[in-house]
Amino acid sequence: LAAYREAERAASLTLAETPNDWLLRSILGTILSNIGELLQRRGDLVRSTEVYREAATIARELHASDPSNLTWVVGLVTRSLQLSRLLDHGGAYDEALTVLAAPLLAGMLAAAVRRAMAAIEVAEADVHFHRGDDVAAQQAYERALEQIATALEVGGDDRDRFERAMAEASLADIDRRRGDFTRALARTDQVLAALALLKLPRDPS
Repeated sequence: LAAYREAERAASLTLAETPNDWLLRSILGTILSNIGELLQRRGDLVRSTEVYREAATIARELHASDPSNLTWVVGLVTRSLQLSRLLDHGGAYDEALTVLAAPLLAGMLAAAVRRAMAAIEVAEADVHFHRGDDVAAQQAYERALEQIATALEVGGDDRDRFERAMAEASLADIDRRRGDFTRALARTDQVLAALALLKLPRDPS
């Protein structure tokens, strides 16, 4: 942690002199993300959240500087997911949803970007589900399924089919919570059938 903090200090000092060095700003965001992860592992969720906020702010700045840069796109998605999941865990649902609203990249059709967008929608759906808003959760899971369908149309693979099955499984959980066990069972059967067709890595043990 001390080494990361020293690297953060050095990068921040250099950026004070060269504020338009976007590559260095990206490196600083990565350093902050690593610090946040270490703090989270230590159980210091307050400081971890603060650091993740800084990293997410940098990611938004980088993306705003060049929205077509896929490296900045991936960084924005990654940092937003890190922060939103920690906020969701802490019950800060409104802020988590605000964070997830940042990386909306509709119109970019690359499978990797659609996969990233689906991850954002699933994270948003999880927040709604945890706060008990089944309607909003269902809508977000369905939007995730739309993104996954597009990813599959433009070169997706079994990773996307697996995520599609997981989103369907989450919809089955909503059906169960609503008491619609017939629909939940039907969805679960579809999920199991879909998973059986995937070529997933096997446990070497």
